[in-house]
This record gives sequence, structure tokens and C-alpha cells, in this order.
Amino acid sequence: MSNEGILMGLEYITDENGLTKEVRIPIEDWNALTEKYQGIEEEVYEIPEWQKEEVRKRLKNIEEGKEQLLDGPTVLDELEARF
Repeated sequence: MSNEGILMGLEYITDENGLTKEVRIPIEDWNALTEKYQGIEEEVYEIPEWQKEEVRKRLKNIEEGKEQLLDGPTVLDELEARF
């Protein structure tokens, strides 16, 4: 997919730790995207309930110290080392 002709003045919103939490798209860019990619607004993905429950369970385990939360780069490093 090419974004040719779309400037994309994105604004990245970070938390106090510097982690990106949101991306804001100016309305002009959004309108250009919806014009270029017809139907993009209808692409809504419903997360299955079993996946939501798994996330809830894992978050609870992390809060209770039963599991350790890893960041993306650490996970990728471990996967690359393993495979």
C-alpha cells in the first residue's frame, strides 16, 4: 500500500515513561485515507471474548507477581536468539 499523495502529519502521544500510547491523525489526512481506501471505516475487528479473558487473566497475574511483563524489543530479542 502506498501513501503517495497523503502527507500524514501524525502526532504521537507518549506517557510519562516515553512509551507511545496513541497516534492522532489530522482530519484532513483521515479524509484523504478514507477517500483513497474505500471502506476503511467499516473495518472493525471484534476481539473474541476468550482473548479478552486471557488478557484479563495475564494482567492479574502480572499485578500479583506471578508473571513478568516483557516489552516488545525484549521479546523479539529472545525469539531471535531462540530461532
